[in-house]
Amino acid sequence: MCHFVRARLLSTYHFLSIHSNQDDACTLLNRCFGQIAQLTNDENTCIKPVYTNHDEKFRGEQEYQNQIFYPIHQQLAEYK
Repeated sequence: MCHFVRARLLSTYHFLSIHSNQDDACTLLNRCFGQIAQLTNDENTCIKPVYTNHDEKFRGEQEYQNQIFYPIHQQLAEYK
């Protein structure tokens, strides 16, 4: 899980450093981590502490993008 979160943090930071300012980056990261925390409590989520194969990791990546990052990024103006 630590590697998954670190990888998401670095990819999000890279995206934000190109497309927005520091305040937006902080808001987006805080919202993303909050959403990750909520999803990790759900046993049926694809975001897991350990991935046993590439397909599971790929599904986790897709879930992160579709359920966390992109929806939060689209609502960033409302969060500010």
